[in-house]
Amino acid sequence: MPFKIILRIKKLNVYIDHFLLFSETPESTFNKFIDNYNLIELVPYSNFGFFKSGMLRMKNSSLEILNYPKNIPAPNSNQFKNRFVGIALTTDLSPENTLKLIKKNEINSSEILDEEVIDNNGNKVTIAKVILLNDYFHDFRVFFIFYTSDYIGKKEKELSDKDCSIFHKCEISVNNSKKIIDLFFKLGLEQTDKKSFLTNRYQELQIIDSEDLSTEIISLEIKINNNKIDIVSELSTMF
Repeated sequence: MPFKIILRIKKLNVYIDHFLLFSETPESTFNKFIDNYNLIELVPYSNFGFFKSGMLRMKNSSLEILNYPKNIPAPNSNQFKNRFVGIALTTDLSPENTLKLIKKNEINSSEILDEEVIDNNGNKVTIAKVILLNDYFHDFRVFFIFYTSDYIGKKEKELSDKDCSIFHKCEISVNNSKKIIDLFFKLGLEQTDKKSFLTNRYQELQIIDSEDLSTEIISLEIKINNNKIDIVSELSTMF
């Protein structure tokens, strides 16, 4: 009787910290998202030297609206003025223990890197540690983030009682769904269907096959009260 090889996955308890939305009109987009989607300011829109960004809070995740200088190409092949360009994941583990499990589960990644910004005095300051997931999503950035201060955590606690939207579901269009399904499995996400997964905070990710090489978020659904709204479908009509 042949032996059956079972891949033993060590769970990372992964959840989505925030989504990254590139905007050519970031300040306007930031304010319209507050007005239109019942989101709360988590980090004010600011100039961080290498880029500009601000973060908006949902009950179970966040949204970063950002802009790069014109000499730095924005990720993602579609050229809409507002487009999702990345997903920041996190875990309850330290960066070091997360990287150990990533390597143990045979996931291709970077080492632990510093995420730096420029402060008001022109000095580089590390605001987070990141681990990039390599060679899975083409020009779409997916990475683990670990903040080096408790600013975000404190702000989330301050805002926890305020009414705001809830992230419900995200549909991701990918060229090689088998590769991404394998990645999500190795990350320890709960597989609820052939191409649907849940994080440990019940955030749903659904994989959609595409012939295009680029990875895109083609639907990001939030709940405002009991109404579901797809942000992606509304982006083209909002601006």
